[in-house]
Amino acid sequence: MSEAEILEQLQMVRTNIGFVASEIIAVHFALIVGIFYFLNHARLPLKVGSFVVYAFGYAGLLGLYIWETAHLSGLVQNLLAIKESAGLAPASEYILSWTMGAGAIMDLLAWIAFGLMFAVVTYLLFFYHVGTNPSDETQKRIAPTTETIEHSGTN
Repeated sequence: MSEAEILEQLQMVRTNIGFVASEIIAVHFALIVGIFYFLNHARLPLKVGSFVVYAFGYAGLLGLYIWETAHLSGLVQNLLAIKESAGLAPASEYILSWTMGAGAIMDLLAWIAFGLMFAVVTYLLFFYHVGTNPSDETQKRIAPTTETIEHSGTN
């Protein structure tokens, strides 16, 4: 492959990685909303079933992420081989240095974030319980009770 073809594929791989990471984040936000509105009051079988479906979907998205990062790694190796044999253009040198430096750090941070998101969803689904409904507390503060109305009439 030529240097231009490798750079074009690098651009496509980075776009795909960003897209898959966005999907992973969206799935987590959707599940967190689902937990707070629906699954928090559900029984254990529904929670376990939801978690199994979520885990399979999450594993599929992580598989896509791993596939794209492996492709990225192969393209970087190809660029390194071209660099050793014929040298690279300055722009290619910059892309290569960024991918091996800051890009690697961002990939590590993404894996940490993916793990934290999985842990948060697991905690919220199985261990977090709401004591009272917040809207009930708001109604108690806003709407006067019959006692309050009766006492205010005696003054």
